[in-house]
Order: sequence, then structure tokens, then C-alpha cells
Amino acid sequence: MKISHGEIIISPAVGTRVAGYGTDDVSVAKLDDLYLSALALDDGKKKIVILGFDLLGIQDAWIVRFRESVAAVFGGEPSDCILTCTHTHTGPNTRILMDAPEIFEEAYLEELEKSTVALVRELFAKPFVDTDVFFYSANCDENINRRYVGPENRCSFLPHRREVEKIADGICDKEIGGLFFVNRATRQPEYVIGNFAAHPLAGHAPGLGGLRISADFPGAFRDYIKSEMGIESMYISGACGDTVPRGHETGSEAIRKVGVNLACCHR
Repeated sequence: MKISHGEIIISPAVGTRVAGYGTDDVSVAKLDDLYLSALALDDGKKKIVILGFDLLGIQDAWIVRFRESVAAVFGGEPSDCILTCTHTHTGPNTRILMDAPEIFEEAYLEELEKSTVALVRELFAKPFVDTDVFFYSANCDENINRRYVGPENRCSFLPHRREVEKIADGICDKEIGGLFFVNRATRQPEYVIGNFAAHPLAGHAPGLGGLRISADFPGAFRDYIKSEMGIESMYISGACGDTVPRGHETGSEAIRKVGVNLACCHR
């Protein structure tokens, strides 16, 4: 498999409303940058592009636009462009909310589309690296089910009843999966994709924590892999609807702890 990869910062300006909680939450600081991670793959028969955004999600009509614009760069079909979002709750509002459509960041998405197309052009303009691909899987106890069903058969939402968190033992997917692209010439890792199921809510603490622009623990995951392995990576969120990281909503230390522990499972 031949690959080409790159990344760009996509952080909005401080003062932008942050998505995922209240519609009036306005960012007052930036803890760390949001990124777009891009990976182009070529097996000799077909070319594919995977785009990973540090965003809560992207409005469906814009997903169509992005896929068409990107596919046009390398002569592929829109289906050859795959979009994924880490689901961070401390990025801009890139989905339309029915109760607050006015906070939809259309201008941000317009610029992001241009930046995305430019990055993909760069990927196809430089030489692709010939790699071997390996899959790795391990259990990583860094998430919990955020709903607890007690003996009275009543469901409790842990963020609203933190006192039962210590005994919460609901079904939870602990698997962290990884794709490793190893450079055939050097036999060294070239790129990593990590996949884990947990809402990126480690740093969304009461007060300032929920008002700082941040990629949350997916950003810490990538940072650690870059610092320790010297390579770029992409984080893809698993089915995280009812799972949260351990130490959720407790601040920046939780971000680093979860991200580093997940990354260590890949080393």
C-alpha cells in the first residue's frame, strides 16, 4: 500500500461558540489546536482519501460538498473520500441545530473546504511512500459506560449522578484498534490510525474547561505518538454514544492521561 499523509490546523478564533453543550457557550481561550488529519492511499488499483476532523460533526450537505471537491482533486468518485470526526465538544458548530440554526458556522466550513482541498492537492503532489499494513488490537481500560442501571431497574445518567460512578459496571467496549503503516524501505512506522470508543469529554470541566477550544484526548493521543514515535497519526472515534473516558469532565490533566494511555497501547 502506498500512502501520503499530512495535517493542518483548523482551530477557529477564540470567541467562537463551542459545540456539544449549551448553544450559548462561547470560547474564552484555546487549550490546544484542532487539526485536520489526511491520509491518501493507493493500492495500484484504486485511490482513497481519509479525512479526520477535530469537530463534533459536519452537516450532511457539507459532507457531500467535501467529498465531491476532494474527489475532483485525484479523479476519484465522491465515495472514494471518507470523512470522520473525533466528536470533540470544544470546537465550532459545524452541524445545524434545530433550536439554534443561527449559530451554524457556515463561513468556517467554506474556508475549511478550501483548506481541505489544498491539503489533498499537496498529498497527491508529493511522492507516495510504499508501506506494509498491519492491524493491532488491545484492551485499554480508559472508558466507562455513562449509564448505570441499579437493582431497582432504573437507569441513571452518570454526569448527573456522579455518586454512582464508582459502582457503574455497564457494558463497555474496551478495545483499541490500530492500523500501522510501516515504511518498506526503512522498516520504521510511517503512519498510525487509532480507534477507540469514548466521548471526547475528558477536559470539559465545569467553568473554564468547557469554554476552551480543544481537540480533547484525541489531540493528546496524536501528540504523544508524534513525540515518542516521530510520526503523524489519525484518531477515529468508535461507537461512543454511551461511553465516556475515565475521569471525564475533570480538565486538562484528564485529557493528557487518557490520550497518553491510549497511545501507549500502540507502542
